[in-house]
Amino acid sequence: AELFDAVDNGANWTTSHVFASAKMRGRTTCSFDDFAEWYTEGGYSVAPWLELIDLKKLLSLMDGGGEDGDQHADDAGTPDGGADADGRGGKGGEVLFSFPLAHEHHLIVLEDDVRYVQNVLDQLNLLRMPPEHVWSRLGRYVKWNSRVDRAAFVSAMEA
Repeated sequence: AELFDAVDNGANWTTSHVFASAKMRGRTTCSFDDFAEWYTEGGYSVAPWLELIDLKKLLSLMDGGGEDGDQHADDAGTPDGGADADGRGGKGGEVLFSFPLAHEHHLIVLEDDVRYVQNVLDQLNLLRMPPEHVWSRLGRYVKWNSRVDRAAFVSAMEA
């Protein structure tokens, strides 16, 4: 049920962005061509994970293949001996996904990153919460022009 909720929330969030685009405002349906145009004109930056629908790309990343070959986080050591800014420590494990960014950079998602995020999602019950509910809670506890730190976010989600 948790995986279904996460996928459903992600699909609803992405759909809301498609229909919020200038061309789609006020419409209730979206053709494949409309979706392709939205994605090509910037939707890829809203939902880069849609690239993983292409099973060749997904399987390539899961097998450690792809452009960068078989990657491990051991190559990305930190000056403090492995602890990151959140104090999670460790080198991160195997690279699961690599999303291309601007200027030939990549967002690298490590095995430990996935475990950490899953733990946070579980603790705050975020997989069962629609995105609108998260924003609503944040809006009640945080000023919109202020920075949301970890303590403020946790307080808002636990309220």
